[in-house]
Formats: sequence, C-alpha cells, structure tokens
Amino acid sequence: MKWMDATTITELSKIDSRVYVYLSTEAYARKFLQQAETEGFKYRDGTFPTKREAASVMAVNSDHTLNYVGMNGMAAFGSGAQSVGGRRLLRVAYRGQSGMQMNTKFLHLGSVDEMQAYEAYFNAIVRYLMASSWHYSEKAAEDLTQMREDYVIEAFLSKEPIEDAAVEVGYCCG
Repeated sequence: MKWMDATTITELSKIDSRVYVYLSTEAYARKFLQQAETEGFKYRDGTFPTKREAASVMAVNSDHTLNYVGMNGMAAFGSGAQSVGGRRLLRVAYRGQSGMQMNTKFLHLGSVDEMQAYEAYFNAIVRYLMASSWHYSEKAAEDLTQMREDYVIEAFLSKEPIEDAAVEVGYCCG
C-alpha cells in the first residue's frame, strides 16, 4: 500500500515504513487519538489513546500501537532524513476525518519546513477570506478552508498563488 491510498490509521500502519504523523493543532490531535482508539490502537503499555495527551508528532506502528517520538526520531523528523532506525521515514500530516465516513486525509510532506510552509499557506487563505469583501469571520474562514482542504493541498503543492486559492475557496462556497 502507498501512503496516498491510506484512508485510515490502520492502513497507514500497514505501510512498510516508519510512519510519523504530524498533528498541527490540538483539534487534530484529539481527532487522531479518537480515530486511533476507534480503530483499535493502543499505546505499547495497553493504554487507550484518548487516556493520554498527544504530542505534535506521533508514531504509528505495524502492531496496531502508537508511541511518542523520542529525541532521535524528532531529529530525523525535523531534518528531512529519509530513514530512521534503518527504515524509510514517512511523514504525514493528519488532516482529520472527512464527512461521515472513516476517510482520513493524510498529507505527505518531506520535511518540517514543508509542513510549516503548508500551515502558513492554509492560514494565509483564512486571513485573505477574512479581509475579503465576503467578510468571513475567523471561524467561518477556517471552517470553509478546512472543508476545501483537498483543493488547498493541491493548490499548495502546485504552487498556486495564495490569492487565487483563496478566491477559489471563497467563491466556491461563499
């Protein structure tokens, strides 16, 4: 299975790589832990995911467990390293469940810099919508941008100007 085909955390755990999941917000962290628990994941000591706080980066293991990423793993995660512990490193950003289905969005990014650049791109679209003639509230702009995140990801990866992406997001649903 390839990372882009994964629609659940279980499917991510089946990829032949060391899988690190980036949780950019507390809301994504809570959704991730809840989804992991629903899919039967536990920490290595048997604790249910929702009984602990998530870190900003969590490891998904092939034995249906989660763990916190240690110092060496965080160094590898942040450095753009291609492997950790002799295994290929796959970095994905958790984007939450879409709709009523267990269909999770994962965004594969090669480095922390790229992840931070995506978050900045996303936030710039939100700010653009708030300042536009549509006068979205911050929450409405975030919700709308989140709803159109499949498009936002593609726009980011294809280096579409922020203004064009914001117009597409706002015009589509505004």
